[in-house]
Amino acid sequence: MSCELQYISVVLLTPAYTEFQSPLLYGCHLFIDIGSLVIVPLGRRSVLGVVWGHLSEAPKVDFEIKLVLEILSSVGKMPPYWLNLMQFIAKYYHRNIGEVTINSLPEVIRKLERTVWEKWIQETTQLEEVALPKNIQLTSEQNQALEILNNKIDGCYLLYGSTGSGKTEVYLARIKEVLTADPKAQALFLVPEINLVPQIESRAREALVGLRIAVVHSGLLSKQRFKNWWQAHTGNARLIIGTRSALLCSIPRLQIIVVDEEHDTSYREQQGGVKFSARDIAVYLARQLGIQVILGSATPSLESWYKSQNHKDRLGTSYQLLSMPARIGNRPLPDIKLVDLQKSKQKSCLSNELVSLIHQKVTLQEQVLLILNRRGYAPVLYCSYCGWKSICSSCSVYRVFHKVDYSLRCHHCGSSSKAPKHCPECGNFEIHPVGLGTEQLEEVVQNELLQLELDGGNPCRLMRVDSDTMLSSKKIIAMLQDIHNHRVDVIVSTQVLAKGHDFDNISLVAVLDADKLLYSNDFRSRERLFSLLLQAAGRAGRGGSVGYNSPSTMLIQTSYPQHAFFQYLKNRDFPGFAHSQLEERKQLGLPPFGYHALLRADAKSIADALDFLSQAREIGRKLMPTSGKNCHIFPPIPMYIQKIANVERAQLLIESPYRRILQDFLDVWQKQLLVLNRKKILRWYIDVDPLII
Repeated sequence: MSCELQYISVVLLTPAYTEFQSPLLYGCHLFIDIGSLVIVPLGRRSVLGVVWGHLSEAPKVDFEIKLVLEILSSVGKMPPYWLNLMQFIAKYYHRNIGEVTINSLPEVIRKLERTVWEKWIQETTQLEEVALPKNIQLTSEQNQALEILNNKIDGCYLLYGSTGSGKTEVYLARIKEVLTADPKAQALFLVPEINLVPQIESRAREALVGLRIAVVHSGLLSKQRFKNWWQAHTGNARLIIGTRSALLCSIPRLQIIVVDEEHDTSYREQQGGVKFSARDIAVYLARQLGIQVILGSATPSLESWYKSQNHKDRLGTSYQLLSMPARIGNRPLPDIKLVDLQKSKQKSCLSNELVSLIHQKVTLQEQVLLILNRRGYAPVLYCSYCGWKSICSSCSVYRVFHKVDYSLRCHHCGSSSKAPKHCPECGNFEIHPVGLGTEQLEEVVQNELLQLELDGGNPCRLMRVDSDTMLSSKKIIAMLQDIHNHRVDVIVSTQVLAKGHDFDNISLVAVLDADKLLYSNDFRSRERLFSLLLQAAGRAGRGGSVGYNSPSTMLIQTSYPQHAFFQYLKNRDFPGFAHSQLEERKQLGLPPFGYHALLRADAKSIADALDFLSQAREIGRKLMPTSGKNCHIFPPIPMYIQKIANVERAQLLIESPYRRILQDFLDVWQKQLLVLNRKKILRWYIDVDPLII
């Protein structure tokens, strides 16, 4: 309906960390609801925007106010909770509101391909939902946890259950209760990685027959991703399953959130874009909506564990702990064995003890999972004559040797070339692969099992599972089905199979490179290692037949079997391990007893990056008497991997024992940094609550 000129604020995708920030001012002769998507002029371009607010009176400005070009009514309004969520993410992580908001919308909308998305909307079927099934069968432990969850509609719950205890059944039973009570309610189920989605989707469809389910993750094609987003946005999808990006979908009737494997670092964006923690944002969102959020893990993050031990953070938040220590059917947990590499005899990367166990398990028609968290054939090629190594010319890392196509690949910048037949420096033909990757491990295992025949004379079947073989969603599903249907005997994998999967026939899991994280500069490394090993152990003995008839085993090859870390692990004493780690962190003021942010700078030269950060530090130090009390800014240093794709990287650390004080300081400091001379800087950004400092 036409009316007098209305003035609105519109959020646009404007450059991050510049003085040109959205929302911007526009006019329109039609009334436009807050949350509507619009097309507006920006310079010579027409761009997508989200209506953020109305102005009560005409603004006094010294420039011409441009008019909205078009209202995208076919998409509908973004719900109020979603707008508030975008605002919070932008403010907490100190990002441009337009960067957060616009990038959270489907790609086809961002590109303004209206004819495309309108066609896809017409193709999207509005499914009829049948009645949900009767009660999901639960054990007494599961029922106790569910009863507590059913008695409250809000709050954060940490479901701490051993691997195989049936946490997924509790999630689904609770979701069923919520969706049955309200026929319009929606639920969100987050998993850390794409390869876990098919299993959860399958189990959800089996347990919640007839429920309308939408899957959202970056591995989907643009068309399917938009259709699933649309099902969530319109409320047609009752259950949304996905990775961290699913949290940013528009889910207007959201009533419950589940974050499975809540400890997993994949919930924290670490590459491009806004670096946010999906787990932490899920907890915030549930609190704002007054709904329930369930965090689940066999090895909770230390931050979550601390909050579940009757400790509150400075915002008064604590989690209620629900424990399920027993496996379903009382299946025994695998025996954890350590092989001392300093004493063990071995002909290859496999100890004699491990080779013997592999032969034993395969002969018994049981499956074996070998975990080595390094893909490729070898991390580096090396010339023994002149010392040449396969260093990437664009990054401060080695290019990895892949024997399958005889190439050298940088796993950071993506550059690739044929591996040399002789040393590029001295011409020596004796260049050797150094170190171990999954390709080489696959080759070693193949040689070990070459003569081994199973019943009927069939050869042992081997599969490698890593990002080089899991090339698409279809490929992932096919590989997982091959494992489930026992069309493979030995699986060589990176950590992608170490968590979340239910494989009934695996009775031996072995980890070959456990020591890499035992001694590391990263203060979270032992927490991550404990989680990886205990989660990996949980893949063994989950099936009824294997778990009952053949003892399942977790074998770890290590040079430090007497380390206290492994004693906690052998006893499965996560509470004891967590207590020891939390005591160390308390003494050092590390999370959850302190809060961190990083200021990072990228430049063509490391000197320029360090110079920018030094200037930023001086500005911050001057602000401290008024805005940064109890904050400390460390001197700038090069990042651990200093150069990637010919970009030099440096950072400085800011810490405080108080989250609010740190946030307030970053607000004031960031405004000062926006006017700092950045001619020699490619980009800079603030990283709040970083995983690695």
